[in-house]
Amino acid sequence: MNSQVQIFEIGEYNNDCRIGRWNYIYKDVKMNLFFKLFSGGGYYNKNGEKQGKWIQLDEGFYYGKQVTNQGEYNMNGMKVGRWDIIYYNGDDKEYKQMEMHINKQWKWIVQSNRKWEKDWKVGRIV
Repeated sequence: MNSQVQIFEIGEYNNDCRIGRWNYIYKDVKMNLFFKLFSGGGYYNKNGEKQGKWIQLDEGFYYGKQVTNQGEYNMNGMKVGRWDIIYYNGDDKEYKQMEMHINKQWKWIVQSNRKWEKDWKVGRIV
């Protein structure tokens, strides 16, 4: 994590388990300001497992590199289906989208022009 930003997860615990809706907010340490991140976070079931739609912060998130992973967890707390990786550079006001499909094999698609198949890059970057 960048030293200029602190990330906080806000939610409820029950018997040392996260339950219900959890949200992310971040604080710009340099300016001492709190910001709510989009509608980040998601829902924990009564067993403390992630469930339903989630927007998660990527490791290394900070104001100049706002990367989120957006997708869905099944009833067993496992990632399923399509997961979008959204990049937003706070200064450029530019969004870039990549996606990952979760099943027996991983496939990466970068701006729909490049993907990973069995650890090999396929396609081209434009």
